[in-house]
Amino acid sequence: MKFFFLFLLFVPVSLISCNSGTTQDSSSTDSLKKDSSKRSITLNDDALLVISKDSSKLDSAIMLTEKALQLDFNNLIAHINRLSWLCKAQKYPEAFTEIEILDKMEPNNSETIFLHGLLAEKLSNIGLARVKYKEAFLLNDKRFKEMDSDDKMFQLARANWAINLYFLDEMSGKKEFNKINSEYPGNKTAADFLSLNRNKLLTEVIQNR
Repeated sequence: MKFFFLFLLFVPVSLISCNSGTTQDSSSTDSLKKDSSKRSITLNDDALLVISKDSSKLDSAIMLTEKALQLDFNNLIAHINRLSWLCKAQKYPEAFTEIEILDKMEPNNSETIFLHGLLAEKLSNIGLARVKYKEAFLLNDKRFKEMDSDDKMFQLARANWAINLYFLDEMSGKKEFNKINSEYPGNKTAADFLSLNRNKLLTEVIQNR
């Protein structure tokens, strides 16, 4: 009986000891994650500061966001900033890798999906480009047609919808830009899409996204 009693007494003590160690390990892991996240945010802020002081220092900003993502791969803002600067620096293969990541992180973001298509076309993956253009268009079309024409964001939404339509179906897109041009003769977006060739527009839209 004494042996049995001592055994019962021993087990809870052992369990308490194990649980305590597990709690400490978990606490240490959480602390390290928080520290990495903070350092990642700081590096991303540093990248933004570099660009704000000199917009030509894209490589430096890109490198800082790369370090930020090594510390915290889930830093969405760092991914978005890095993608923007890769596009501006015309580093299209790297930008394509980044947009694949973002497309998974934000699966229903029409802007991300559309840019995925643009970068695919830039890298001559026309099949994927068309799939992404259609996917983005269906999302944009639904939202645009639900908008009130008096909404202050209506014209911007219409322009974005027309841009998406142009890359999905060039002729239909030009028809829409002709309508916009007739209603608003000074509209630069409409003028550009009616006068510039597709390759030039592709580069400009990518760099301005």
